[in-house]
Amino acid sequence: MNSKERILKCLEHEEPDKVPYYEHLIQQPQLEAKIFNRSYTGFPLTNEKVQKILQRVGKNEFIVNAINKITEFVLKKPDILSPILRSIIKGYLRFYKALKVDFTIFPAGPFSYYKWLPPNKILTEFGVKSEIKIMQTGILMLYYNSGLFKDKETYYELREKWNSPNPLGLLFWKNMKKIHKDEDMVVAPAMHTGLFDSMVQGFGIENFSRLIHKDRPFIEQAIHDREIWYRTLIKELIDEFDIDFFFIGDDLAYDSGPFISPKLFNSIFLPSYRRIAKLLHKHDIKFFFHSDGDILPIADGLVDIADAIHPWQHSANIDITNVKKKYGDRTTIIGNVPIPLLVHGTHAEIRRYVKNLLKRCAPGGGYILASGNSIVSEIPWQNYLTMLSTFHKHSSYDET
Repeated sequence: MNSKERILKCLEHEEPDKVPYYEHLIQQPQLEAKIFNRSYTGFPLTNEKVQKILQRVGKNEFIVNAINKITEFVLKKPDILSPILRSIIKGYLRFYKALKVDFTIFPAGPFSYYKWLPPNKILTEFGVKSEIKIMQTGILMLYYNSGLFKDKETYYELREKWNSPNPLGLLFWKNMKKIHKDEDMVVAPAMHTGLFDSMVQGFGIENFSRLIHKDRPFIEQAIHDREIWYRTLIKELIDEFDIDFFFIGDDLAYDSGPFISPKLFNSIFLPSYRRIAKLLHKHDIKFFFHSDGDILPIADGLVDIADAIHPWQHSANIDITNVKKKYGDRTTIIGNVPIPLLVHGTHAEIRRYVKNLLKRCAPGGGYILASGNSIVSEIPWQNYLTMLSTFHKHSSYDET
C-alpha cells in the first residue's frame, strides 16, 4: 500500500496496512546534513549582526527602493524564480522521503505581495508586517509584528492589492507538480494563513476586536472578500492540476480556548469555511484543516466541514483519546506528540508516549500520527529520531 492509498483508507475511517505519518514542517538542518553526509554550520551571521546590517543598509534610500522594485518585478514575472524553486523543492522532497513521511504540504498561497520596510520588517499580503530574525538554531524566520489596516478607509484603499491574483503561489505549486509525481509520499497544496489569521494579523488584534463589535458588517465584508480570493485561487488550482487533497492552516485558539467566542466564530467565519469546503468536496478533494490551541468549543462546526483536523494540541489540555471517541467516525484525527516533550523529554518518555498514542488512537483507522505542531528546530534531532523509530516500529496494524 503506498502513501496515497494509506491516507485515503484513513479518510474512509478504515484500517490501512500501517498508521500514516504527517508533518507540515520539519526544521532540522542538522539532521538533514547528517542523513546526507554534509557539514552543517548554520546561518553564517547571528541575529545581532543581521540587525546591525539591516539598520545600516536600511538608511540608504536608493538601496531600499532598488530592492523593493526588484521584488515588485519578480512578483509580476515569478517564472524567473523557477530554477531556484526547483532546487529547493528537490532537497525538500529528498529529506522528507528519507524520513518516511506519508503526507505533507507545500505552499500554493497566499503569496501576493512583499515589501521591505526598513530597517527590519517585511510587509506581506493582506497588510501583515513581520520582523526579520535569526533564531539561535541558525534559521531565518519572519515573526508577526503588526497589521497595516487601521480602519475601514485604509482597508478599502488597499484591498485590491491584497486580494489580487496570486502568480507566485501558483508558481510554487506548479514547480512542485513538475518534480513530484511519486504517490509514495502525498504532497498537498496549502494555504498557511487562513481567514481568521488574515483578519487578526492584517488589522491587528486590537483593531479587529474593536471593529468586530463597532462595525460588524464591515468585518463580515472583509472576511467575505478574503473568502472569494481563496476560492478563486482554489479554482485556478483545480483547473490546472489534478488535486486530491487541500490544506488550510488557521490558528483559531489559545491553549485556554478560542480567540473569539464560539458563537461569533460560528456566525462570521464558519459560513465562509463551509463554502470553501463545499467547493473542494464538489471536486472530490479532501479538506485538511490545522489550528493550534484548544479548539474543542468550536470543534463541532470544524468537524462538519473538514475531512481531517490537526493537531489536537496536547499542551492545550486536549485529550486526543476522547477526541477520537467523539469525532473519530466523522473526521480523521491527526496528532499529537507534544512539542515540549520532544524538546525536553527523555528518550524513554518519548517512546512511551508514542506507543501509548498509537495504542489509543490507531484502532479502527481514521488516525494519522503527527507532532503537536511541527518539528521545530529547538527539538534535538536525537529526540525526533526516537519519535520516528518508535513510530515505525509500532505503526503496523498487526502491531496496534
